[in-house]
Amino acid sequence: MGRKKKFDEAELIHIAQEYLLTCDMEKPTYTRLSAWVKESGLDIGEHIFRAIPTIRKMMQQNQQRYAEQQGFPKSVAYVTFDVEHEVCAVRSQEGAKRLIQRLQERERYFRDIYESSSAMADTHKKYTSNCKRQQKIRKK
Repeated sequence: MGRKKKFDEAELIHIAQEYLLTCDMEKPTYTRLSAWVKESGLDIGEHIFRAIPTIRKMMQQNQQRYAEQQGFPKSVAYVTFDVEHEVCAVRSQEGAKRLIQRLQERERYFRDIYESSSAMADTHKKYTSNCKRQQKIRKK
């Protein structure tokens, strides 16, 4: 069984920066950072990242940015979605894929609203035409 590789502070900061570039659509946490690092084959615990002030500051800033992005209520989020801002925020291929999924989700949302409102309008037209027909029959 081999010994664990020791990383210097600069390497750990670089690793944390790489993680923060890939997690632009989810809340960054030390647990997720550690899991992400382990997926890439390194064995670094979250306590090591917590011990470095620069990484703590980066994580805090990214968590705050995430909280600000999530501050809008869902119903308003569809209306206030700023595509240009979202595209500028994408920093990785995974982020781009998530943005595309988000845009497709919004497209489905608006299509459903359109289809349901169109169906309601059609139903209303049929109902009013039936009412008018019945009124004509009653008058005769």
